[in-house]
Amino acid sequence: MAGKHTENRSIGTAPGPVRRREVAVEAAGALAGPRFTSGRPLRSRRTPPPGRPLTPRPPLTPGRPPAPPPRTSKAAPPLLPAEAADALGLGRREFELAAEIGLFTSTPGYAGSARTVAAQEVARLRAAPGFPASLREQVRTAGTAEAAALLHIAPSRFGRLARCGQLVPVRFYVNRYRVVVWLYRVVELREFAALRPDLLKGPLTERLGPEPAEDLRPVTWRRRRRECLDRVTSDPWERAALFAAQLGPQTVAALVPDSAECDYLYRLRPEPCRLAVPGSPVDAVLDPVLHARGAEERALLSTRLGQELRAARTVRPAPRPARVPRPAPAAEPRPGRAANTCPSPVPQSLAPTETMPVPTVPTVPTVPTVPTVPTVPTVPTVAPAPPLEMGKRKCGGRRKRRRADPAPARLRTWLRLPWRRP
Repeated sequence: MAGKHTENRSIGTAPGPVRRREVAVEAAGALAGPRFTSGRPLRSRRTPPPGRPLTPRPPLTPGRPPAPPPRTSKAAPPLLPAEAADALGLGRREFELAAEIGLFTSTPGYAGSARTVAAQEVARLRAAPGFPASLREQVRTAGTAEAAALLHIAPSRFGRLARCGQLVPVRFYVNRYRVVVWLYRVVELREFAALRPDLLKGPLTERLGPEPAEDLRPVTWRRRRRECLDRVTSDPWERAALFAAQLGPQTVAALVPDSAECDYLYRLRPEPCRLAVPGSPVDAVLDPVLHARGAEERALLSTRLGQELRAARTVRPAPRPARVPRPAPAAEPRPGRAANTCPSPVPQSLAPTETMPVPTVPTVPTVPTVPTVPTVPTVPTVAPAPPLEMGKRKCGGRRKRRRADPAPARLRTWLRLPWRRP
């Protein structure tokens, strides 16, 4: 019994599974012969080869598979405006409005190309609750009639609120009757109804005073346009072109004496200002909308234009057209001599210095002239008479066409019967 307990104790105090596997391999090698006892060191699976460190493994959680190692993947490339708009389910105008109001950030493209949108921004908007209906509601716009219906007021009252500057338009367009149509954000209309319910009912004269003589919708739109583009524009020349576009080309030419800078600012102006073609009928409609009229607003724009121009000149100069060298003027001929248009076959430097004798050509005897024979007078030719066409009268008159009788022959015969006469 003592021997059994000792044997069991020795078995119970045996090493772990790795050591037992090594003991089994050694025993198998001893039984197999010298093939396994060639002096090669035996090592387990956990024993690394010489010169390689042992990497610890994370402990396994019972009942849960091990997590895969994190993959190091490159960042997704930025998206162009068309690709980002398709991914968000927006149109071109809706995408531009979303960029202006700051729903996502965009970065300027390389070498003046289109602005790009990071893939993380698109993924963030797509992961928002209620996508894409919530995103479309943020960029939804309405005209005067639809906006008045949303606020439950008359269109005339809504128009007066907009003309007084209480409602700021976000877009506009010119219809076929050459009338400016203003658009407003639906989200801002609902916020206005929640913040100012007193302006939706009761007389407006007591709350807002008399209606101003100037329509403030273009002024508020220009101010909003400047703030939006100033926030998303990083190039100082583009920011200067934003203020120059609202001053007009004549005012900019007076403020900026350099013609190259004026042309560069004209090319960088924002998109809505490019709708007005100088001299077109639409230009007279868009001029009070795009260009500032008030003295205070013009003074503010002139000051900002000067500041942005000074900052832009320190970054880089305005591009100038390449100078093409003018051709040298042709030499004027001396008075009394004709200009030599044929080039000399031999250069003057290679021409012989001594004059060569010119051989004399023998004269050819002249041939006697033959007397001329007097010409015979020509007889005038008589034009032949045109041939008579067959089937036509000689008198030349048109053959009268017989009038067709509408009644057939049987009807005429039946009418001529004697018993039909009275």
